[in-house]
Amino acid sequence: MAPSATQSKFIRAAEGVAKPNKSAPVDLKALLVSIHLAILNRAKTAGNPSIDVLGRLAVLKFIRTELHGQFARILEQCRMKARSLEGVRQEKLMRTQELVSSFQVRKKIILRRAGQEMFRLLREIEKETLSGLAARCSASYRPTSIGFF
Repeated sequence: MAPSATQSKFIRAAEGVAKPNKSAPVDLKALLVSIHLAILNRAKTAGNPSIDVLGRLAVLKFIRTELHGQFARILEQCRMKARSLEGVRQEKLMRTQELVSSFQVRKKIILRRAGQEMFRLLREIEKETLSGLAARCSASYRPTSIGFF
């Protein structure tokens, strides 16, 4: 199914962002700002505030899924490293296995802290960048701040 004209504008706006390098927070912030601006512009154009809310929720869901996926990939890399040490030095193998198990046990803590940091970044983007745009929006549509906590 071919995208409509407004959908293709939204897609082009999201694609127009500079390609992110290997995990730099500055690039992440710029990418999130452009995504949120594209969502807000799409909602404003359509005159439908639900698009804004659904877009923000989609971003949150994607980030949550990505956090869990990256944690699983890192944990698997740690396990592979521990397996590669088998037969080398038992002392180093034991330390590595202890670190991997500690990492696995602390999963909830690690994901919660990473999630809190991402939420802080999203709130910062909302307050700094989107509030300026919201002030310029027409009176018919003003995006609302989503406060989860």
